[in-house]
Parts: sequence; structure tokens; C-alpha cells
Amino acid sequence: MSNAKISELPTAATLNDDDIAPLVQGAAALAETRRTTLGQIRAAMLADRPLHVRDYGAAGDGTTDDTAAIQSAIDAAAAQGGGTVLLGPRRYVLSSAELVVKNGVFLRGRTSSGGWRVDGNFSTVNHAILLDSSTTIRVQRNGGIEGIAVLRRGLTAPTNLRQGMDAAAAFAGTAITVGDGGGGNTAGNGADVTLGGLLILGFDWGIYSNGNARLRVKDVLGDCRNGIYVGRAFDVCRISEVNWHPLVTTSRNWSNTRIAITNVADNGSGRFRVTLASAHSLKTGEMINISEVRTSGASSLYGRWTVTVVDNTRLDLNESTYVSGWNSGGAVFIQPNRRLAQHGGPADRQLRRLRHRGELFRRGHQQPERGTQPRRHRHDAAADTEAAPHLLQPRGQ
Repeated sequence: MSNAKISELPTAATLNDDDIAPLVQGAAALAETRRTTLGQIRAAMLADRPLHVRDYGAAGDGTTDDTAAIQSAIDAAAAQGGGTVLLGPRRYVLSSAELVVKNGVFLRGRTSSGGWRVDGNFSTVNHAILLDSSTTIRVQRNGGIEGIAVLRRGLTAPTNLRQGMDAAAAFAGTAITVGDGGGGNTAGNGADVTLGGLLILGFDWGIYSNGNARLRVKDVLGDCRNGIYVGRAFDVCRISEVNWHPLVTTSRNWSNTRIAITNVADNGSGRFRVTLASAHSLKTGEMINISEVRTSGASSLYGRWTVTVVDNTRLDLNESTYVSGWNSGGAVFIQPNRRLAQHGGPADRQLRRLRHRGELFRRGHQQPERGTQPRRHRHDAAADTEAAPHLLQPRGQ
């Protein structure tokens, strides 16, 4: 094909940096055709511009582990003294190791990843990282993450109440860890980190910072069991426009299920047993709300109860004390939208410890613990080296 026109050549297949291309250099009589590679062209044309994970081998197909490729792009930016690494409109799996966003490097996608999708289906969200719950994205000082969705790998859209309850119970891991987790002074290695325009879904902790200064968190929307932890900050940290909402389990059809109560009795052990008009799909230890009973003679049962499942229509109310007078009426409301720590896990123990020490700060719920003084709600989380940690949680539903 030595005499073929360019237009007659076969169409190129998938391109890579090692592909060879002709290049004419010089002009007029000095013009000379030389060979080059696409990698050389890219490096020359894109000098001093943001790096892109695609150029370091990231597939972004939602299946391939892109940890090493994205880390290579970050390492290259760090070697230049810092810079920006771009994610494309794809879904990148991180499953084999921590991703470390190094000193002075920003990992960026788009301006914002938005929020709720219909029926909690986030399967088409792009500029997204699908992060295995066994690992984390660690951001070091002067670095940041902006405009990216961080979704727990394996997160799927629930289609009914039981799936919604199970989805919330499966929240695990820490999405973003600021610094190296040390305490006090500069040991945290996460000072002056910026996190913004993020969507974080499906984790135990959304953002965790311990021993860092001047952390800035802004424009973050997410659904995690616990939202933001900021502990041992030794200079002012700022948190603004952050909203934790039950995005994963918010459905127009089943998120707040009402079932009428048809019978009430003693369970034989002195507790209330309620019979429902239809199947409930609950598991022992889960929570319900009882309502519409103010005029039933059992108004004290109005509120939240954990239950022991008897069968698919009968529930025992744990820690209740049976009294006669209420035979039927009212309703049970079941919803998967609570994000308090469940089943005695580590977050549950952390909450109990902080409550005991009077150190709990829940955004939007600031009644002081017994024996403590009220605190003003602030968007700034500031503390000195020895200050107690602050826990910012999603609102309990």
C-alpha cells in the first residue's frame, strides 16, 4: 500500500501511546517526514495541562480495577510539584488498594454530581469512583477531591422495603480519609485539604479526619451511616453546604410503609404483641414506629420500638410492658431511612462513648446531653490539639 492515499488506508483501531504516526517537520525544501508516536504527540501538546487518568491506563468501564492506573496519574502530578488529575465521564473501580491523593494534587471530575436519582438508582452516575468498602481514598495535605461521586462498590438500587432495609444495613467502610490518621500538630498530614462537589453513598463513614488543620468541606451530598468525623483539629476547619439524606432508600412507593394493627395481646412474657393486617418483612432487632394510637388507651406506645419477629404478621415490642385496654387500632410505620449505627457495630460503640463523655455534636440535633451546657450550632468545626472529636451525623428519620 506504499502508493495509497491517506483516505484509502484502513481505519485505525483502538489507539495507544506506542502507535507510530508520520509527522512532517520543517517547511518548503527543508520539510522532512519523520516518525513519532501518539505518546510523544500527547506529551508535547498537553504539556503544563491537567493529567487525565485515561492516559495512564484507566478503563473506567465499571469492572476493571483502575486503582494502579489512577495512582500512576496522581504520582505523575505529584512528581511535577502538584497539579490536577482528571476523571472522565465514566465509572472507575478501586478495589485492590488505597488510593492516595498526594500532597498538592487535586482529583477532579465535573462541577457537581447532583443528588437523588429516581428510586435510588445510581447505576448511571458518571465521573464516579466505585470504591470497595475494604479500602479508602486518602487525601494528603494541600490536596483535594472535587466534583466526583464516590459510591460503595456493590451498591444497587433497592426495589422494595426489605431490600431497602438490607441496603442500609450493608453500609460499610470509609469513603474519604483525610491525612494519615495521626493526632495533633502536623502528624495528621492532611492540613489544608479541600473536598467539594461530592456525592458519597453507601459507607459507614463519609469523611473521616483526625489530627488535621484547616480542612474545608463544601457542597457535599451523601447517604452514609455516619457523615463527617473531625477530631483533634489544631486549627479552624470549615464545613458548609453539607447534606446527609437517605438517598439510597428513598422511593416513591415503599420508603414509608404503613400497615394497620388488627390485634394486640400479651406475648406471654409481659410484652406487647401486635398483629398486623399484612406481612411486614422485618427482621428481629429492626425498628418500627407505632402511630395513630393516642385515643386507644395505649398512648404511651406512640413512638419507636425495636421488635422481635414472631412470624410474618406478628411482632413483639422489645422492652415494652403489657397493660390491658388496647385491643386493636393504630398502625405500624416501617421505613429504611434511619442511619443510626445498627447491631452494635463499631460506629454504635463510638456513638455511645461520645454520648457518655458529652462530646456528641449532631448537625441539626443539638439538644445538650444531660450535665452539659448547650452549644451554638456552627458550620465551623474548630478545636485545639486536645479538643474532643466532633461527629456530624445524618439526621435520624
